[in-house]
Amino acid sequence: PDYFIIMDEKKKIRLSNGSVILGIGFFFLFLSAVFALKIVFSEGLIPEEGKLALSFFISATGIAAALWLFRSNKRIPSEVIAGFSTALLLATFAYASFTSPIEWSSNTLAISLSIATMIIIALAIKIGMRILTFISLMGGLLSPIIIKASEPQVFLLFLFMLLLNSGSIYISIKRNWAELRIGSFMITLFVYIIYYTLFSPVSWEKPFFYISCFFLAYMAGIIYSLYVNRNGFSIVDSYIGLINSLNFILWSTFLFKHFTGGYAAPLIIVGFVFIASSLWMYHITNKSLFPAIAYSAAGLLLLAFSSNDLSAPLKEGGLNYVVNVYIWILLAFIAYAVAYNLENKPLMRISIGAILIILLYWYTVAWEVDWIPYFGIKYIPFLNLGALAWVVLAGVFFYISATAPRVLKSDNNEICKLDIRYFTISMALIAHIVIGGLFTVQILNLWDAYHIRFIQPNMALSISWITYSSILFVWGIYTREMLYKLFGMIVIGITSIKVLFYDIINTSSSYKAIFFAILGILIVCIALLNFFAERNEKPKQE
Repeated sequence: PDYFIIMDEKKKIRLSNGSVILGIGFFFLFLSAVFALKIVFSEGLIPEEGKLALSFFISATGIAAALWLFRSNKRIPSEVIAGFSTALLLATFAYASFTSPIEWSSNTLAISLSIATMIIIALAIKIGMRILTFISLMGGLLSPIIIKASEPQVFLLFLFMLLLNSGSIYISIKRNWAELRIGSFMITLFVYIIYYTLFSPVSWEKPFFYISCFFLAYMAGIIYSLYVNRNGFSIVDSYIGLINSLNFILWSTFLFKHFTGGYAAPLIIVGFVFIASSLWMYHITNKSLFPAIAYSAAGLLLLAFSSNDLSAPLKEGGLNYVVNVYIWILLAFIAYAVAYNLENKPLMRISIGAILIILLYWYTVAWEVDWIPYFGIKYIPFLNLGALAWVVLAGVFFYISATAPRVLKSDNNEICKLDIRYFTISMALIAHIVIGGLFTVQILNLWDAYHIRFIQPNMALSISWITYSSILFVWGIYTREMLYKLFGMIVIGITSIKVLFYDIINTSSSYKAIFFAILGILIVCIALLNFFAERNEKPKQE
């Protein structure tokens, strides 16, 4: 089907399928002419000055012919000819900088290319010459494939590609011509792959610098697109943002693993760039949440993935697990805090879910974490990295219990079809379970470090669990919350079974008598306290 190219607000020009085929044919004729000139140049049939003069002459003649056709109201042929002539001019700049003995300096290339790019931008913005712009910029970006740069001129190649990509991004956003950004991105990626293979660098610094500039240029383009449109993501922005990030992560990870053995650095860079970009996107899109949340979530995930590489040197003693948990809980809590301030329910639910997953992960690995001696002391309970992780997790769940209902509650004062009270108590009980894990690990480590023999570690665990669950039961009596009392009774019951059938099987009768007496007195006191509390509550209800 036919489609339109917008010339201005009042006039439209129809471009038929036949014209598209004609343009493709002209494109291959252009490539044929370029390769023919390359043969002539490589054979030394024309001196260097003559080569440049011939190229400039052909470009100028083509532009003049295009201008004559444009004045004759032959818009499409004029744009096609002018586009290929301009592409040849850009290729001439590349030849003079990369391979010619003339070897233009970086300043000469920058000035010449900047002037040519500004002329193309003016033609694109003011007159709307879409065909000319596409052909000239894509032809210019393809020229380093035909005219190969030598390794000493790699910086000039980088400068050449950067300036053309910048012009392509700017025009694409201002005129909403998506094909320019997609085409320039793909060609630049292809050129990078070719030259990396051609040069086979022996260190990571230069290739990483070039791929980083490529990544940042297109990230800046996405932010500028949001600034211009101010209506959230477009499909093109989403697509380019995705492949740009994947390209940078894959290449930089390959470079770092190949030369240094680690891959955390590129993930951290992209993660922080995404988070910073999300804040700027939120500001420039009239506080549109989708692009900001999408990029901030991606940034946090990348930072989370980087922790595995950062903690790799600390695998001895299980400290890598501690570092992972610290990083992950920090990132998840940041997401929760952002969601709380923005009052964004989906992000808050996701962050709470992430914190629960981190807790499950910690419960599976916490037992493998060794203690570290401090100040010549073999082990100090509750003052070690593992204990701090338990404390942080418990504090986070207490905080969620106190703050989440303000954002998550519905008009019926419900969260996920449950009363708010059940949600807050559930989060608090999870925090108490974490505290129980803290006591368990500290007791096991303490008994292991100092070889305590007067009481078995399993018995010490049972005593701590019953004591803490009794405190929870008493707290339930005080607050009149049945869930606390129910949780306390369940823990006391399970622990009592553990004591009867595991802890005291091989102990003496006197030991059993003393322990059962202590346990019985404690449970009877709790039961009496609950009985008196319920009896005093009945008159108030009546």
